[in-house]
Amino acid sequence: MNEEARSAEVLVRQALEPQNLSKLKTDPEGTLRSLEANILQRPRVMEQDKVVYRIVIGALSTLALSVAGTAIYLSIANNGDVQKFPDILTALGSASLGALAGILSPNGRG
Repeated sequence: MNEEARSAEVLVRQALEPQNLSKLKTDPEGTLRSLEANILQRPRVMEQDKVVYRIVIGALSTLALSVAGTAIYLSIANNGDVQKFPDILTALGSASLGALAGILSPNGRG
């Protein structure tokens, strides 16, 4: 798998191309804005690798659902006593839901 270049590296590489160097001398702001638009049109890393994206979403969803199921089971088994719910399960559920929200939320580009 090839390593994805960071956006700053891509910007520098594109700016140093001969046709862009001459444009940078005459209209630096406009040229940089057009280069920025080109970079922002590229898909995110998670969108490029669909298999890994699906595995991550599946694993985080399974973890969140299993924590919720465990909470329901422990609540029923302990006659509604929620004080016996382990803190580690609370942390795992919260972390998995936060990670899912971060991955699935729109990134503001479109």
